[in-house]
Amino acid sequence: MTQAAYSNSLRWIFAAQLLSLDFSRWFYPELGVGILFQESLRGMMRDALASTCGRDAITFRPDSSGRVIAYEASILPALGRFTLAFGNQDRKRLDFWVNYVFGDDDNPWEPYEDHLLRWARHAAEQPVQPIATGFDTVGIAARLRASISISDIAEVEMRARHEPRSTWDKIWFDRAGESEIPTGSEYLPFLDKALLCIRMHRFQRYVVDFMSLLSEQEQEHFDQCTRALEIGNAPRFKDLPLPPP
Repeated sequence: MTQAAYSNSLRWIFAAQLLSLDFSRWFYPELGVGILFQESLRGMMRDALASTCGRDAITFRPDSSGRVIAYEASILPALGRFTLAFGNQDRKRLDFWVNYVFGDDDNPWEPYEDHLLRWARHAAEQPVQPIATGFDTVGIAARLRASISISDIAEVEMRARHEPRSTWDKIWFDRAGESEIPTGSEYLPFLDKALLCIRMHRFQRYVVDFMSLLSEQEQEHFDQCTRALEIGNAPRFKDLPLPPP
């Protein structure tokens, strides 16, 4: 078994967990999944996770082979049923979300986000090369930084924290160690990942919308401008996987 196979199985299992939760209802419109029928999706993810061991005794072996077995035995068949029920376009949306919004291993959007945000901070501090005629570089940098803000969902986050857990959610929150969290800690299982997904989705949406305003030559120029700082080996926009329409 390769490391890639293990990472892929783990990513899908953890993504299925988040999507199966009643807790995720609070954030679903902002997660960027892009699938309208969230209740049907939630039910399918629950069926997939429960299929191998029952709803009241959900467990996965901690070793890597067990993870892959669980993925192949439950998640893969569920994806086939999902495609039949929702169609190929929604399947593409789900695949993209799991791999490039939820996922962090081998996700080229992660270094691209780091790269652009460093450039945006630099642009705010000193003059930088113009991106394209008619575009305010400083303004673009400011909007880029603002695109990842999640301050507007603070109230939703607070309500989600204090919402009583459903029977299904309690199983997964207990397995994630909620009962062991020290008093006064703000950590909550699944919350951090949901917020990271929202942030990545908003960043992708802004970048894709902004790039759609540029010609191919201007996009290439934008990459050259932002890479002028020579920060690592960030991917170019044209090499990134893009969200399905």
